[in-house]
Amino acid sequence: MAGRRHFLTALVILVSLAYRTSAAGSGGFSARLFSRDDSLPPNATYAEEEEALMRTSDARLRYLEARHRHMVSPDSVEAPIFRGTSQYLMNLTLGTPPVTIPVTFDTGSGVTWVQSTPCVKCHEQNYPLYDRSKSSSYKPVDCSSKTCKYDGYRTKCINGSCAYVVAYADNSYSIGVVGTEYFTFAGTDDDPKKGMVEMSFGVGLENDGIFSEDEGGLLGIDRTGPSLINQLWKLVTPQFSHCLIPKRNPGSSLVLFGKRAELQGDPTPLQGINSYYVQLYDITVGIKKLHIPPGTFDLDRGGLVLDTGTPLTYLYRVAFDMVHDELDKQVKLKRVGGWTRRQCFYGNYGHLDDGTTVPVLRFHFEGLEVSVPPTYYFTVDGNFVCSTLMPTDSKPSVYGSFMQQNFVVGYDLEWSNVYISPKDCTKL
Repeated sequence: MAGRRHFLTALVILVSLAYRTSAAGSGGFSARLFSRDDSLPPNATYAEEEEALMRTSDARLRYLEARHRHMVSPDSVEAPIFRGTSQYLMNLTLGTPPVTIPVTFDTGSGVTWVQSTPCVKCHEQNYPLYDRSKSSSYKPVDCSSKTCKYDGYRTKCINGSCAYVVAYADNSYSIGVVGTEYFTFAGTDDDPKKGMVEMSFGVGLENDGIFSEDEGGLLGIDRTGPSLINQLWKLVTPQFSHCLIPKRNPGSSLVLFGKRAELQGDPTPLQGINSYYVQLYDITVGIKKLHIPPGTFDLDRGGLVLDTGTPLTYLYRVAFDMVHDELDKQVKLKRVGGWTRRQCFYGNYGHLDDGTTVPVLRFHFEGLEVSVPPTYYFTVDGNFVCSTLMPTDSKPSVYGSFMQQNFVVGYDLEWSNVYISPKDCTKL
């Protein structure tokens, strides 16, 4: 269930990513998102898991707040996504000969880095580190290159090397140098076996903090300059979609890039310039529309951002209180008090899935309505079921990953739209 982890703070002295295709006209790529166990021990208590989940979500919220404060304003790729307790992982294959490293798939970050040798200080991981000295396709990035001076991001020249630092809200960090490397994705349109893209990335030589042994870095996929989607812009249509498998399922699902991206149903427009902000107007609990005060989720008041890295969903307090009070009225279970900050009831998965005990939530976005069943906005914790909604008094509100389970979320950056439609992600 619970969480962990590392989240970017306002400090991002970074890797800038540039890209070239190694095979002109490549049709696209594929990878899988997959599930990962939490770094908590197997015998962790529900209280310990709950504490970790709250710590993870709160740290992530602080990172998104920092990003919001600084906000001013050939043709398909496919990749699989694995699910961790609070994040999702994607296998990243790089180098010649290629090595495969699971990295956190993060729509709230533009930074990509992998843990590498020779490591000054590295967290434990369950597979060999990336070794640039053994890759014939690795190239260092010169301090004078544009790659080392990308759009407002800052790097530092140390002994002629373009160095970077990435710090996270829980005091985790990665320090290293910027290099370019060939990244291999499966399933191109022209060649179903592989497709290669040359990108720059962070060669992490000192990495420490709350990292799992199952992860070897981070794949940034937001809308900032250095993200993966921007690197693929000249190679594929700037679109991607992901389908997050439910927490209880150990399988994997696909993330699709370019023309393979699933853009289904009605779109809602993107707002802002870095993360994936959308306009939320209202919420319905069961059949009760709440009539949240107009403008609550307007971008100039903080907005609402879609984020795969935040497990919980954070709503401005005025909206949260209205949802919270209505759930108290409609949920046909006894409340649990004092165990956690979340809204919990005595119950089990059957109560969430029977269609009558706990109501469906409907989110009314601009041009789009999304119905979320109780099994995706509640978690089961022993004899309790707990809402994944939390209040926030800061900016922005966050539509978290629990809420996105078994939905295809498609991003069309060319036309600045998002699509959200229900789907059984375990069958992708």
